[in-house]
Amino acid sequence: MEKCSHFVESLVARLAGGSANFTVTDTFTAHCQKHGQYTAKRYQSGRVSPCPTCLKEKKDEEFQEYAEEIKRHNSMQAAKVVREKLAQSVDIPPRFIGKTVANWQPENDAEKAIKKAIVNYGFAIQSGKAGALILHGNKGTGKTHLACALLSMRKAQMGGSVQYATVADLFRKVRESKRFSSTPESELIEEYAKFDLLALDEIGNQRGDDDEKRILFDVLNKRYEKALPTVLVSNLTREKLEEFLGEVLWDRLQENSFIVSFSGKSRRVARNIADGFSD
Repeated sequence: MEKCSHFVESLVARLAGGSANFTVTDTFTAHCQKHGQYTAKRYQSGRVSPCPTCLKEKKDEEFQEYAEEIKRHNSMQAAKVVREKLAQSVDIPPRFIGKTVANWQPENDAEKAIKKAIVNYGFAIQSGKAGALILHGNKGTGKTHLACALLSMRKAQMGGSVQYATVADLFRKVRESKRFSSTPESELIEEYAKFDLLALDEIGNQRGDDDEKRILFDVLNKRYEKALPTVLVSNLTREKLEEFLGEVLWDRLQENSFIVSFSGKSRRVARNIADGFSD
């Protein structure tokens, strides 16, 4: 406040008593190294007016920089809106709207290798040679983030039909179709089997009874037969996941597949501790 007050007092003094500093005492021909001769003004303070063309160029340059900054900002905002609309069109959970492979930041060499594998799988999708991507391991390490990022990428770059669902969603829809609708189970399974890219999350969080395992087998096996890529997300270890899916299905999922293990600490816990919200 003291500096501000001093500035205001100084400005008032200059306006009231220092107007003589802005009195023109002379005009003469000056030379600009860039633009040549121009008519300059000499003020009572001794200051000489600069080249008007240089002044204009400087103002134009500043305006252009400002305009470019606005353009960059608008472009970023537009891209964000597009990402959000795309995410909504594939039923991505709100928490993961706008997530990209780029904004999943690796924290060590193992996670750098994970990110490289995800990027390579993205290339495989684009080339039409992708099989399954199996993301398994510790909770809170970014598996769903990356699965949703791949769905958004596929939709944005190639269009087509993509879908996110938990395995619980799949099982619930099949049960409800039997109880409350005339839609055959086979038709519902075919719906999940035809997406250009499907991400199935929370595999292994269920009871895993024979009926549920059969439904999961039917969906994944049909996608295997159609050579369609599927992202599988699970908190199970590789051994437990293989046991849950069964030997036959696990063997088929190996073809053109990427199996990525997440062994790091939960990022949710890390954030809570860093923010002071954890005991």
